Amino acid sequence: MNKYSLESALETVFFNQYNQDITHRLGDLSCLYTYYREDDASPKFTEIYNKIQALLLKSQLMEKANRYPSIPTDFRCNFDLPGTNKTPHTFAPVIKMPKHQPLSDYDARIEEIMKIMEKLDIAAMVEYVRKKAIKAGDLKFEK
Repeated sequence: MNKYSLESALETVFFNQYNQDITHRLGDLSCLYTYYREDDASPKFTEIYNKIQALLLKSQLMEKANRYPSIPTDFRCNFDLPGTNKTPHTFAPVIKMPKHQPLSDYDARIEEIMKIMEKLDIAAMVEYVRKKAIKAGDLKFEK
């Protein structure tokens, strides 16, 4: 991990308590865990790490599926065809997008992710990373 990425991840996890994007904080925590992980990391933290990664992937895929509807490729401009108006033409195609249909069970999936997250001891993992960062000298102002 380069110095900028390390400092940015430490800043996000430890000093941006009011960051609204919790998925970004969890992603940075995972990166820090993999960076500082040594042989002394308990299997509990590895299990938490694996669950966080799976949940982040699931939420990202749900977000993408919910955000991007299919885009049509039927763009028509009728210039000087029989039956068209002979007024001066401007290029202003009408693009008809299908009505966006969100995932039907989106709320239930979010609730499922939240129930799993509630059971994880993320605070212990944060404390492990903090101790490792202090030991490595990356949080020098703490003792």
